Amino acid sequence: MSKVKWTDAEKAVLFAHFESANSIYELEPMLPGRDCTTIRKKANALGLHRPDLKDLSHAKLLAAMGKEKLTVKQIAERLGYRPNSVNFLLQRAHEEDLCRICDHLPSKHRGKCAPLWMVGAGEHVPSEFAIERERKQAAIDAQREVERSRPVRRDPFIEAMFGRAA
Repeated sequence: MSKVKWTDAEKAVLFAHFESANSIYELEPMLPGRDCTTIRKKANALGLHRPDLKDLSHAKLLAAMGKEKLTVKQIAERLGYRPNSVNFLLQRAHEEDLCRICDHLPSKHRGKCAPLWMVGAGEHVPSEFAIERERKQAAIDAQREVERSRPVRRDPFIEAMFGRAA
C-alpha cells in the first residue's frame, strides 16, 4: 500500500476547516482520496483538534430541536453529528432538565420503538416495550415470591437416613 504525500493545498484545507466542521465526514469531499481515518491522523500530526462534544453548548442542541418532536436520527442530521453522539448529548441535557422523551414511534420491524425528544423539563414517557417488560418482570417476581412461601418438601430417603435435621 503506497502512501501519498499530503500537498500544501490539502493541508491548507485542513487548517481552514478541521476545527469548524460539524463532522469529520464533511471534510472527505474536500479532500478526495482521503478517508476520515487518514484525515484524523494528519490533523493530529499537525496539532489540530476538533472541539470536544462535551463543549457543545446545550443552546445549539436545543436550537436544532426547536419546538418539534424529533428522533435522535433527525436531530443528528440537523446537527451534523452521528446519532450515538447526539444520544450522549440528549442524555446530558435531560440530566439538566432541558429536554425529555415525550413519545415513541412504533417500530417498523421487530425491535425497540424510537423515542421522540422535545425541549422541556419533565420525566421520560415510558415506551410500550418498557411497560410490557416491567409487567412481565413483576409477574416473575410475584411467582418467585409464591414459590418461596411454599413449605419445602423434604426427601423421605434423606429424612430416614439422617433424621429431620437434614
